[in-house]
Amino acid sequence: MKDLFVYLVRGQCGTSVLRPTGSFPVTGAGGLDANLNTLIQNAVPLPTPGIANLATTQVHFLGNSLSPSTPTVQTNEWIDYFSTFTLGGGTTETWTYCPTPNAGASCTGPTVVTASKTTPAAPSNDRVVTKNRVYGSADQKGLRITECATTSGTSPQGTGRYGVGAANGSDEAVVYTDRIRRTVNSTGTSRADIYYSTFQNFAWTPLNKQNSSTVTFQQARDFITSKIIQYTIAMEVGHTLMLIDQALLTSVPTFPHYAAGSGDNMDEGVQIVTSGTPSGIKFYLPSSFQSGSQGAFQLTAPAPTTIP
Repeated sequence: MKDLFVYLVRGQCGTSVLRPTGSFPVTGAGGLDANLNTLIQNAVPLPTPGIANLATTQVHFLGNSLSPSTPTVQTNEWIDYFSTFTLGGGTTETWTYCPTPNAGASCTGPTVVTASKTTPAAPSNDRVVTKNRVYGSADQKGLRITECATTSGTSPQGTGRYGVGAANGSDEAVVYTDRIRRTVNSTGTSRADIYYSTFQNFAWTPLNKQNSSTVTFQQARDFITSKIIQYTIAMEVGHTLMLIDQALLTSVPTFPHYAAGSGDNMDEGVQIVTSGTPSGIKFYLPSSFQSGSQGAFQLTAPAPTTIP
């Protein structure tokens, strides 16, 4: 059985929009991790929720990163050098790492790595989850996802380090939560009806109106924002894991994504329709990995691929 370990760092380059005091419906367990949990197709039934000390998913968020309380930027459940993430000029992604692991984010003399859209040179044993392993000689790493809540710019809404193929390779997926929120809030008119559809059983579900007599227009948009954040987290992790085969580079115009509308977390984007029937704004948002993406997940990096 495969297991993926993940840690979510909140509130970098701005005030987190994922705080439980906000109006977003997905802030904790069963929320932010929902799309990512579909990555591993379980060969055997997992225990039902509520059984003490047994995981109900094979995607494990470490520490308190899904806790209702504001989490720390480091966790002692893996080797953690992370200090801060900043965004210079709206485009330059910069990580700082502590000189020693698990010393707290306010470390002295950190290593600064500027690597916009490239591979940051983090310490080689950063993110190792098997420090105290009993069996095996190789380290196993987890993945870090960082929330950047910058209030400037609208794009990108997420970045990933494509081209690795396993959690043991390079890392640092980023989700730009406030950019997502502002994009949703600025689409259409403020009192437009909000509709939601997702991809299930090889088809898009019927459009479901979100605003009602008990759900305000803003609450409906907040729901859509949270669903796009779920999708973006899963997609950027998917890039790090190289879930789309490099062999598709010459045949898929949207590589390293599937075409919008395919219904997979690796789609190149969400579909937003403002015309047609019913009147309002229609959001078509993937919520799971399909079989092709699930089958591509590997724990260790694959052999190099030669692309013709």
